[in-house]
Amino acid sequence: MNRLRRWQRRLRRDALAIEAAYAALQAGSDDPEALHTLRVAVRGLRASLAPFAARPDIAIIRAELGALAHDTNVLRDDEVVLALLATLPGSGALLATLTPAAEQTTLVTVLTLHGTAIDTLHLRVLQAVDALDQTRLEAGSRLATRRARRKMHRTLEQLTPATPASQWHAARLLVKKARYLHDGQALWLDKRWQRFGPQCKPAQEALGHLHDLDVLHQRYGGQFDPALAEAWQAARHHGLANADAAVWALARVLKG
Repeated sequence: MNRLRRWQRRLRRDALAIEAAYAALQAGSDDPEALHTLRVAVRGLRASLAPFAARPDIAIIRAELGALAHDTNVLRDDEVVLALLATLPGSGALLATLTPAAEQTTLVTVLTLHGTAIDTLHLRVLQAVDALDQTRLEAGSRLATRRARRKMHRTLEQLTPATPASQWHAARLLVKKARYLHDGQALWLDKRWQRFGPQCKPAQEALGHLHDLDVLHQRYGGQFDPALAEAWQAARHHGLANADAAVWALARVLKG
């Protein structure tokens, strides 16, 4: 099977994964990772299509998936932040005062809103990419991934422990984008960059944890008692050290 067919099969698989995850959530899945599974699948398919977003039919699909990702952000953030708060010593009193969000009602609303876009998604994706030949796919993939690496590298080299949290967050988004972009385009890349997606994972996870700690503080820091504030500060210091080490390791990979 040539690379074009393999790529198309991967797109179909990813679109079907989104449809399956969506159906599971609509059916009231009790899997705590169901929403995360859907969001990861959406992110992966959008990244696979990203280099070809100038095509109107592909742009429409990416916009629909982007809207779904956006509308589930709050649901996922609530889940992650409360779980993180529970890991901090002395958080029990604060957790007891927090009113659980009406997550299920909100999730049902989101799923209803985006149902039409997800229905037969795999067929729409295959139709959208049908006109792309192997030459254009390879050229577009290599250009997009090269640009993503350069932009990310410039950003990573500017980070220090004193860098504002907003810039660490911006770096997290660039690393995440580069990871999924390289995973989605791996078939079209040189061997060195075929492995780059997994090499981004440690930095993405470390930056993600740091960001979650900052979001936690933004939401609930005003309600921290002194002991909880101290526990958060210690966790944040440790998270920043891990993120800094992971970022520089990734920067060394980029330098080759």
